[in-house]
Amino acid sequence: MKTTLNNNYLNKLIFMRFKLTLCPEKYNAVIPLNYYYPISAWIYKKIEEADGAYSDFLHNQGYRNANQNFKFFTFASLQVAQFAIEGDRMKIQAPQVSLMMSFYIDRAAENFIMGVFKNQTLELADHKSKARLRVEQVELLPLEISPETLQIRTVSPLVVAKKIIDQGKKKDYYLHPQHEAEEFGQYLIENLINKYLTVRELFPQLPLSPEMTTPQIKILDTQRMKRKGITIKANTPDPIKVIGYEGLVFELTAPIPMLEVGLLGGFGKHNAEGMGCGEIMR
Repeated sequence: MKTTLNNNYLNKLIFMRFKLTLCPEKYNAVIPLNYYYPISAWIYKKIEEADGAYSDFLHNQGYRNANQNFKFFTFASLQVAQFAIEGDRMKIQAPQVSLMMSFYIDRAAENFIMGVFKNQTLELADHKSKARLRVEQVELLPLEISPETLQIRTVSPLVVAKKIIDQGKKKDYYLHPQHEAEEFGQYLIENLINKYLTVRELFPQLPLSPEMTTPQIKILDTQRMKRKGITIKANTPDPIKVIGYEGLVFELTAPIPMLEVGLLGGFGKHNAEGMGCGEIMR
């Protein structure tokens, strides 16, 4: 099914989450723990096979402002009921694995996205191991955002960073949500505001009020979070090493349209590589 990328393509937003149920082709399938970038590349590839124009929009353009561009999709860490960790590998000991993805895109693309991933196979491979996981089911997950204060738990590593000068070069300094809570919250909010204002440049019908520039965040629980070091584009000439925190719980107060941007497009940095996916705690 083809979509059409024109001015009308992005004229009506929909907030979509999908759950893929995947079955490993072999018992005790082994995958790298650093699987986020391969999954991101697979998502791009499947969309490109179905619709090259939309894939090009996601990969090369995205939602752009003067300084940044945002892809506005993300995905959670793989959910595996039974597994064993062996060095930098995960041995899957369950018959099924689930992957949750979210998109902040056009309403007309709902069935398109559903169809993209049906009956597909995700291959997670590098020089040490190879596993194939077959998509058995694609489910649309409803997302109801209410009220304007939510408790959110990160279900993939949340990456928040500020730019510093190190030996004359700019680099990312990754902030810790407990030890640097104030700065962490500040940069997370600034990132969310930038994303919302970028969306609003394309959709001026979205509201803009003083509350849009003054969201409030409170870090609630850092005791159960896990620090994760992830390498994006591993085994390439330009790897990017990031640090994020999964299982972090924070309270966010913001207008609902802004909450939608964060929950569907991702919080923090590197969302299209699977960072910053959050779920509402009920």
